[in-house]
Amino acid sequence: MTDTSKPRDRKFPLIPVVIMAALGVIIVILLFVLGAKINARNASLKESQAQLTEAKAETAQIKSDADAAKAATAQVQKQLDEAKAASAQLQTQLNETKAGSANVQAQWEAAKAGAAELQKQLDDAKADSAKLRTQLDTAEKDAAQFQRRVDETQTAAAKIQTRLDEAKAHISELQADLQADESQIAQLKSRGKK
Repeated sequence: MTDTSKPRDRKFPLIPVVIMAALGVIIVILLFVLGAKINARNASLKESQAQLTEAKAETAQIKSDADAAKAATAQVQKQLDEAKAASAQLQTQLNETKAGSANVQAQWEAAKAGAAELQKQLDDAKADSAKLRTQLDTAEKDAAQFQRRVDETQTAAAKIQTRLDEAKAHISELQADLQADESQIAQLKSRGKK
């Protein structure tokens, strides 16, 4: 009776050890998978950050271009006002002479042509300014969208990091249990030898 019970006592504790070893392998595999996911998330985060930086640089350039276009528009407007004033002055001189001097008439026609050209430049500058404003709005929307993607990626990475920390803590607990089981097995073996 005592001889048959001793082999059973020696074989029975191996089952928890096998189970704990299998759990340890599974947890290590899970850690590798989680680590790969975190690396992928980090790469995506870096790419999104680079795109955001590029979008911000483009936005700054477009703002600078828009400011330059506004300054050019103001300059053209000033020139147009001056040309209109000159045209009005020449018109007054033309009315005062009543003779329609060829020289004054030529100057008046030149001033009108210059005013028309300046008006065209002003219209072009206004159209360019509107285009730059549209580009600026689009760039700002893109920058906001990139920022949202970066925030989402950072949140997902933080969640994965939390899960990884929890898995590590669980592994530590399982290792402690495994060591305790191994200690019990060693004690049982030493008792069996006695």
